[in-house]
Amino acid sequence: MEKVSNPFSLMYGKRPKQTIERMNDMNTVIDAFTSDDPSKMTYLITGLRGTGKTVLLRELAEKFESMDDWLVIDINPQSNILQSFSDKLDFLFKKYKFPFDWTLTLNLTTLSVSLCKGKETIRNPELIAEKYVEKAASKNMKILITIDEVSKTNDFKLFVNFYQSMIGKNYPVFMIMTGIRSNIDQLISDSAMTFLSRSPKLEIGPLNNRDIVFEYRSIFNIDLDTATELALLTKGYAFAYQVLGYLFFEKKEKVIDEKLLALYDKYLADNGYNTFWKELTSAEKTFCIALAESETQEVEDVRKRSNMNISNFNNYRARLLRKEIIVAKSYGYLEFTLPRFKEFVMMAKVFGY
Repeated sequence: MEKVSNPFSLMYGKRPKQTIERMNDMNTVIDAFTSDDPSKMTYLITGLRGTGKTVLLRELAEKFESMDDWLVIDINPQSNILQSFSDKLDFLFKKYKFPFDWTLTLNLTTLSVSLCKGKETIRNPELIAEKYVEKAASKNMKILITIDEVSKTNDFKLFVNFYQSMIGKNYPVFMIMTGIRSNIDQLISDSAMTFLSRSPKLEIGPLNNRDIVFEYRSIFNIDLDTATELALLTKGYAFAYQVLGYLFFEKKEKVIDEKLLALYDKYLADNGYNTFWKELTSAEKTFCIALAESETQEVEDVRKRSNMNISNFNNYRARLLRKEIIVAKSYGYLEFTLPRFKEFVMMAKVFGY
């Protein structure tokens, strides 16, 4: 009998066969961009690594690619963004056989790009890109630009200014970007990109536990109690949903045991938690250790265990809340946002990560 392939994935960024669609978020963007007179033409998708930002971006790109009057351009944020944008529009124009009486030329000696028509030549990268946008608009085509994991680079700043000028000229150019909150904050704080601060944001939160229970029961043919226990072990963290699903799928006996949890902890640590931990300051790590050691998770108990004064404690609590490492589950109580992060923190303390 042919072996059924595992529908889950352990890789960041790769769209798994098995996903839980964020329909509300998808419909929010699609409805905004396809309205007769769109007032929102840019969206920033932000959240922790592993929350599903890239998957949502890819799903949105596929939805718009399936529409006849949309061209979707995916841009590498580390590339020469303006040149990449022009190159990809040129490729799509040729693919769909749009008549265009300009020719894009690359000079290998100077690594410069020019747009030529007869004796007329355009070498300015912004004017080249605008010519393509103008032609797409004349064909009643809308352009969606997607950029995954944006960061503050000179190329990106240049492209954002170009994009803003296209919006100002009423060209149908839309953009969706993803990024972790710290990178998004850096972009918004830059005076050269102030319009991004007014762009709507989609804060990617946890998956719905009921959806996870339903999917796990359907895939594994297990009872409600086991599926619920699995779902609670993920805390709605999208990457954890994939990891735990992958490991459970590979088990011969569909039970939750110490071996499964050990493998689960290892994959979460190696593919996310170690990175989160390295990015924390010494004081933030001290705070996390105090929370992991607290049996009550009461704010005052955590503060005492951390040996911080009230002012410092409140400062680091705000920073960890902002980084989405912790959450105030109810007034006066804290907990870790990520599944089994308490266990990871205790191991980090023992081995001095």
